Amino acid sequence: MAWPGLLAVDQLNVAKAERPLKWRHDGNAWRVQLLAAHIDTDDADLKVSGEWRRLPGHPAGHLQLQASAPKLDARALPQYLPAMLPATRQYLTAALLGGQARGLQFRLDGPLHAFPFAPPAQGAPAGVFRVSAKADRVRYAFVPSHGADATRTAYASPWPTLAEVSGDLLFEGPGMSIRNARARVGGLEATGVRATIADFAHEPTLQLDGQWRGPATAALALVQTTPINDWTAQALARARISGPAQGRLSLQLPLKRPARARAQGGV
Repeated sequence: MAWPGLLAVDQLNVAKAERPLKWRHDGNAWRVQLLAAHIDTDDADLKVSGEWRRLPGHPAGHLQLQASAPKLDARALPQYLPAMLPATRQYLTAALLGGQARGLQFRLDGPLHAFPFAPPAQGAPAGVFRVSAKADRVRYAFVPSHGADATRTAYASPWPTLAEVSGDLLFEGPGMSIRNARARVGGLEATGVRATIADFAHEPTLQLDGQWRGPATAALALVQTTPINDWTAQALARARISGPAQGRLSLQLPLKRPARARAQGGV
């Protein structure tokens, strides 16, 4: 199955498909309807419905599309996001390392020339783009390493990966968030985790907040092995500590300029 300009990949491998299509010419505009389609791909069992119609002066037209899937490998999620989100897909391809997205719900409704429908300074967005799911034991490299390509040099991230992330995953407009999540990082358990990137296209910045608890040695190791060590002038580089501990941490990380990150926290 191919949908040039919409899908993030040229084709999806489809094992089975029931795609009832209808089209009609309504006045000066064509309309194409996809009625309750059932599509099995290599990654997901999709239910899809929608309608595309021509808009005068805008060849991309207006698309209304709904889709759902019981589960999806988190690593496959970027290829199901629209091709008009290159920065989002690039980030997620490197950041999502495993786990499942369950109860996936996809909705797009609006003129495609205005996608992804960023909120204007005044009034309502031109359309709706929303993808929601439950993250289930996802491995999330929130500041991922990546190789060199035509747009950027290679980068080896000094930040750890969040493991076993379970919570609410949401893509809305030009951004994404993970809310009400639990995770593990090193030997620490994190709760009340919230990760937000408001706009991937314009100075994307990750805001990461949460509470943590676990062995004090694991908390100290997190400080000593990440950029937090330099931010504290290596004051804890030779420290030793034992026993249980808990605290909170807030990170603000510009994804294109991670060296400008800021942190706040307490124990």
